[in-house]
Amino acid sequence: MKIAILSHWRTYSSLLARQFRLAGMRVENSFWVSQICDANTELHALNHVGERYWKGKMPFDEATRTIQNVLVRFKEEAERQNWEHYGFKVTHAVFANTFNMFVDRILEFWGEDTAFITTMSDPATVCWNTRMYPEWTPERIYDCLAEAAPAVAWIQRRGHLIRTPEDWENGHVEKVAEELGLHWTDEIGSLYNQSLRPPDGYKEELEAKLPAATKERIAVYNEIFEIEDDLRAGNFKSGQPQSVVVEENYDTTDDETI
Repeated sequence: MKIAILSHWRTYSSLLARQFRLAGMRVENSFWVSQICDANTELHALNHVGERYWKGKMPFDEATRTIQNVLVRFKEEAERQNWEHYGFKVTHAVFANTFNMFVDRILEFWGEDTAFITTMSDPATVCWNTRMYPEWTPERIYDCLAEAAPAVAWIQRRGHLIRTPEDWENGHVEKVAEELGLHWTDEIGSLYNQSLRPPDGYKEELEAKLPAATKERIAVYNEIFEIEDDLRAGNFKSGQPQSVVVEENYDTTDDETI
């Protein structure tokens, strides 16, 4: 089982990847073992591509060559070692200029049977967990999340969407792990920390100060939460939500930076 966790930053994806690693998802590879960050099981080579290309600091050819190299070597070693589950987590992989770049190569070099997963937080929760970086204003964060909405919706239709933090509290993360064939334990589940939630009243106070244009842009992102509720309640056929329109050939050629 090949697993690709593509996420927006500060949406608990590092926690998810760490838990999946402990549950049996291999992230090691002898070619770049020194590049693994044990705290969040990121493959630095891929995460470096996501961040730098998103910011316009890496040429497209170099970015795609790096992604291809990592995926091919990872798969070759996984097959030699007979790993049952292996995968990675990449942030900055759901933006307009990065999403297709990653997905096209994952599908080409890992195949259509790759399990795609994304993590999604309420925008106010992302702001709360980014408050130590004053340059990231709420308006800037909300705009980034709105930009990520088409990619998040694509993964929602094709794979698994983890809503954070509630899916750690309602058992859904464990359910997804078991569906993937990973071996979840209470100890793994205990890594979740409720302090990541913002305090009561924070969201209301934050959103009261947002410009109307920002609130309008984030509406599409917030609608994905509603679609997920309907999907889990069986109100849509699996993979067929209609409220958010997502182009299959989602254009990621614009090299926009923030």
